[in-house]
Amino acid sequence: RAATEVDIGQKVILTPLGFSSAEVGGIVGYIESLEPIPYTTSTLSERLSSKGLATVVSPRGSAYQVNVKLQRKDMKKLRKEAETTSQDYGQLARQTAKNDNSGGYIWNNRSNPPIAPREGFLLSSQITTRVQTPIQMLIPAIKQFSGIAPPDKLIRFNINQP
Repeated sequence: RAATEVDIGQKVILTPLGFSSAEVGGIVGYIESLEPIPYTTSTLSERLSSKGLATVVSPRGSAYQVNVKLQRKDMKKLRKEAETTSQDYGQLARQTAKNDNSGGYIWNNRSNPPIAPREGFLLSSQITTRVQTPIQMLIPAIKQFSGIAPPDKLIRFNINQP
């Protein structure tokens, strides 16, 4: 089905493992490339140098590798803005930067992550496969409720029959 396909250029949100993406958000990235052949659990164990990590990454067996490019903040632009503002504001910006755990990455929300990401972190991923506005979700429900369109369950049932 089209909604389950992953392709180059799709948006990805990566959250440090162990944290809720609803609370902390995640680093924004885009799929840069996909590996054509899935990795088995033993291949993953070799790549990650740990059978335990391979089980965490892919508990049900084979997995495809998706290479993601993380979005970084434009540091030159941020430095220039800090220099052009007043001295008091510059001190506030430096103090805020000390407490900033974004790691220089662009996050999908304004919350400050509990710890800054660094090399070796395991991240859970959410890949956006399709985008719908609220009205696009509401119209099919209204059609089904009014009887203009048959319920979605009946349509899927007819497709799956031989």
